[in-house]
Amino acid sequence: LMSAQQHLQAVSSGLSSGVDGQTDTLAAQKIARENEISTAQTQIKQAEMRLKSIEAEVKDMEKSSKINERSYIKDKSIYDAVQKEIANVQSSMDKLQYREGNIEELKEKREVLTRELSNIKMKIEQRES
Repeated sequence: LMSAQQHLQAVSSGLSSGVDGQTDTLAAQKIARENEISTAQTQIKQAEMRLKSIEAEVKDMEKSSKINERSYIKDKSIYDAVQKEIANVQSSMDKLQYREGNIEELKEKREVLTRELSNIKMKIEQRES
């Protein structure tokens, strides 16, 4: 009760205990609270500006993501088509019994046979003459 009476008396005389336990006038406390309110409002405005900036960044990232997704789908489609074509070509080569170096071997055989044919023609010409 005594404490409450002292507090009432201090308030009546224009003094009151502040938040930190120090005795301040009501006017000083009001100024301190106004400063705190001003600081808080400034922080709110800064946070709102950061929020707008981040929201704009998110929108840009979403657009970029959609573009990348479309590009990925297109590239995947092309990739799948190429894979299918490779499988078709491989299947055709298997049907032809193609193996690596087959064409080179056939060219070498052709050259050998061409030389042999030339030699045989020369021998025939020599016997005829």
